[in-house]
Amino acid sequence: MLITKKLRRYADNRGFLVENTDPDIITGSKHFLYTATTPGIIRGNHYHEHKIEWFCIIKGKCRFVTEDITTKQREETIITDTDDIVFRTEPLVAHAMENVGDTEMIFLGFVNEVLDHNKLDTFTYKVI
Repeated sequence: MLITKKLRRYADNRGFLVENTDPDIITGSKHFLYTATTPGIIRGNHYHEHKIEWFCIIKGKCRFVTEDITTKQREETIITDTDDIVFRTEPLVAHAMENVGDTEMIFLGFVNEVLDHNKLDTFTYKVI
């Protein structure tokens, strides 16, 4: 259910750079977002009928939980900013992320559809 792709990390005395090598993320994205989340806060608890989303933890640590709304299959994992992965959510898979770290969590998200505030493809579904 949870699809992950490893990102490439390069590090030297200046710091590090992490890059995506999956062309589907770039060519399939029409919208992006980023959020800052306080420790203990949960984001998400919803699903989409059409949207595909890719997320990357830029800073911090999250508990990411998914549940297929049809089969009720659940998956839970901890993802940190040093894992260097992008993770994908499919349509009809409810998802939520909780900041389980001691510091602010920042994630970057890419979406395959432009956000239309008049026709939201977001439906509440509690997984955490």
